[in-house]
Amino acid sequence: MPQAAGKSSPSMMSLERGCPSMLLQHPECVDSFHDCLKHEPSTHFSYKGEYEMGAFRAFGATLLLCLAVIATSAHAETRGAFMTLGTATTQPIGHLLFCQENSRECEPPVDRITPTPLELDRSMILSVAAVNTTINARIEARSDKDIYGVEERWAYPDAEGDCEDFVLLKRRVLAQKGIDPANLLITVVLKPDGEGHAVLTLRTTQGDFILDNLEWRILAWADTPYTFLKRQSSADPGSWIDIGHGRDVIVSSVEQ
Repeated sequence: MPQAAGKSSPSMMSLERGCPSMLLQHPECVDSFHDCLKHEPSTHFSYKGEYEMGAFRAFGATLLLCLAVIATSAHAETRGAFMTLGTATTQPIGHLLFCQENSRECEPPVDRITPTPLELDRSMILSVAAVNTTINARIEARSDKDIYGVEERWAYPDAEGDCEDFVLLKRRVLAQKGIDPANLLITVVLKPDGEGHAVLTLRTTQGDFILDNLEWRILAWADTPYTFLKRQSSADPGSWIDIGHGRDVIVSSVEQ
């Protein structure tokens, strides 16, 4: 059965136990949870009656992203905080067709030369975490084959969608919240079982972070289990850049 992220309850104690000294040194990470709880469910979350769990998951995502900005993981030490980008590569067929239907979203900006990575602060971290957990809970994960009867179709989801549809919606919502689309990059990866998958890369001055429909947490790219193949160019959303040894894959992962 298709499975979305966040079906099991995370443990606040396990999160705190991992780095208690950092929490004491950086109370703003924990304070974000209290800010989150001040919002009314109708204006901040849509969790089908599970507001408290939604807020709790947003806290977990916020805390992990906050700590990731503060600390460097063992994986990040070997892989780096930022993806190593190669040369221009082929555009995924699904994105090519999406751009044909939504040409304005794939045009490079005409008034900017060098896009600037996002500066993260507490408010921004909370906003990104809330969008990730909310959309993961709101959209039912289903394959393009089940929805449209085709192997690959990228589209904004209403109530159900494949992995790339989650990415498109998160990208649009975060752009509406003021994040430069140049820092919201659709990324194609391989899962450990070799299946193609799509995630959203958040490009920041502190590193590259991943929003994933199979994961309620926001992780540094180096802490994910994926092999990274290619992502959108930050300068031109219709162009793609190789990450390592990229190759064309179908990005239709809906199961963990």
